Amino acid sequence: MKNEIKNKKIAFYIKSEVQFFSLEPLLKELKRKGYNFKILIPSYEWEKDYKAMTEKIKELVNGGGYKTGIVNGILKEKFDLYITAYRGPEVDAKCYLKYEYGTLNVKPISTDKPEVMAGFHGFLCQSTVTADYFAAYGRTFLVDNLKFLDKKRTKNRGSKKKVLFAPTYNDAGDATDLVEIVKNLKRKYYVIIKGHHGTTYRSDKKAQKDVLMDMADEYYGPEKNIADVMMGVDVCLTGNSSVIGEALYAEVPCAVFAYDLDEFCLPGMHTTQYKMVRDGMLPYTGDVKKIEKIIEAALTREYKKKQRKLGREILPLDRRNGVEGYLEVIDYFLDYENVEDYVGLHNYKNKIMQEEKEELDKYKVMVDSYKNRKLYKLAGKVYKMMGRP
Repeated sequence: MKNEIKNKKIAFYIKSEVQFFSLEPLLKELKRKGYNFKILIPSYEWEKDYKAMTEKIKELVNGGGYKTGIVNGILKEKFDLYITAYRGPEVDAKCYLKYEYGTLNVKPISTDKPEVMAGFHGFLCQSTVTADYFAAYGRTFLVDNLKFLDKKRTKNRGSKKKVLFAPTYNDAGDATDLVEIVKNLKRKYYVIIKGHHGTTYRSDKKAQKDVLMDMADEYYGPEKNIADVMMGVDVCLTGNSSVIGEALYAEVPCAVFAYDLDEFCLPGMHTTQYKMVRDGMLPYTGDVKKIEKIIEAALTREYKKKQRKLGREILPLDRRNGVEGYLEVIDYFLDYENVEDYVGLHNYKNKIMQEEKEELDKYKVMVDSYKNRKLYKLAGKVYKMMGRP
């Protein structure tokens, strides 16, 4: 049975360097054991700024000697298992698995809506928080954070404490504020900046990036595994980012600066970091001038103890079994008899939901059309009353 499983076809969709680092140890092991898999990379034809990212991913993938395919739209090749962080291109596969490239799912956002998530049959999660969250859509499996596999802490022998500043894609994005943050931090700390993979390649952010590179004591883009940076710092400052989870995993004190902790959150919900701040686990400010205070707070024994305890509760640290946890799930889904009924009913449920949504959308169009006709007639009557043609 094992050889039959290895011959089945797996597709991975990787669209950024951080996603590659999240899977790299697994890919090496799959290759070593002779599994049949292919890595799909987006062409980014629709987004010229990100075409350079495609080239970087190709370098990483080719360096590992993996089979690749550049995709732009629907892929005709059939697979037994499709593993992706987002829905990405539609792939003809029996089973869809979602993997997380961040330790902690911090933002319940639009990409987590039913019409997007319902297509996944399983979720590879690096924290109990993420697993409980995605359980609303399907089976969840706790796995290790592979970015930190075999990484060791390095001692800071400098005279200043090292701060990792990792602004995320949206918040803390104002160039003036970013410069002020780094300028203030450098008075007391050795500042290392980790640029976000979503902004590094954007032409409209180049000038900002150049300024920050000149200001920082060290600057790294997406080509650097954040685990390598995290294991050498004393404290982390980030925004509405899964970097919070990376800090918890590495047991590095963390503080958050963001304009809005619930930015882009789904209606009626709060982000993980909002709840962490509310529960006194995470120092937070939305004021640039108070950043030094929250960093000092994060370094206190009180916050260190709280964050260490939280990390050990929500991260499967007792299951640091590396790639083995991933392989168990992959083998489980590749042996299709294990999941045939589950996948069949899951797909049927999604088909019914999609048909109902399409019917509802048609009804909404009809209602809107009716309302528009009524308004048009009413407007005509008002014009006549006013003596206008």
